[in-house]
Amino acid sequence: MPVTEERRFLAVMIGGKSDEDIVDFVKTLGGLEPVIDLVFALMPQELDQSKAKDCVLGWEITEGDQTIHYRTEIKNGELIADKKSADDATATIVVTLPEFLRIIIEEVDAPKEYVLGKLKVRGDLVLAYQVPLMFPFKEKEAAAAARAAG
Repeated sequence: MPVTEERRFLAVMIGGKSDEDIVDFVKTLGGLEPVIDLVFALMPQELDQSKAKDCVLGWEITEGDQTIHYRTEIKNGELIADKKSADDATATIVVTLPEFLRIIIEEVDAPKEYVLGKLKVRGDLVLAYQVPLMFPFKEKEAAAAARAAG
């Protein structure tokens, strides 16, 4: 699956920015809710079906006193996202808006963020570690390969 233009746009606009700068940028796009809604609307296009694992994931993304809940179900290489709590989730990922967006653009590594306490997981930690592999940022992989080939 090709990486969406929106994901590339996020990488350009928030890469290397502070939490405050990221929150300010998100406000210019309409705030937490519309940005997170867009991310989850595009998530099915970003899923690498060859690496997808059947599961239900819960997402809790916070900014200040606001929390957005999403439930994603991956089944047979297809992803369905619903804006609701995921009481049946195998794993729930709890993260702030800036860290979530940094993970989306692969500026930071989700497992390292977990170790640093910047991301929390309720439920199956092994599954949570596999989530980034299901959504690879192919441009980043290509750039790394090109640098290695030097």
